[in-house]
Amino acid sequence: MRRARGLADDFTHLIFGKVRSTDGKITAKRLLPIARAAGYTGRRGRFAVWWRCRRRWGRMRRVYRPWTPEIGQHLLIDYGTVTEGPNKGLKIFTAT
Repeated sequence: MRRARGLADDFTHLIFGKVRSTDGKITAKRLLPIARAAGYTGRRGRFAVWWRCRRRWGRMRRVYRPWTPEIGQHLLIDYGTVTEGPNKGLKIFTAT
């Protein structure tokens, strides 16, 4: 079964462009006047396309990029607990 088209679906490119340019931080409240200026006539409650664009931007933005060392690069990780002095019991974690 296919989802019914909403009024805001015609403005998906405008909405996604604003979500992308603000790094996903724009809210529907701030985006609605921009969409209205472009011709959107619906209510804010029906502005569901904004949520779809924001979720799509989040999936595109969060890409897993594992660290792949080049020749001569190393990652040294160490952890422990201070056993002497005024900082006794302090937990330490280092990565260089």
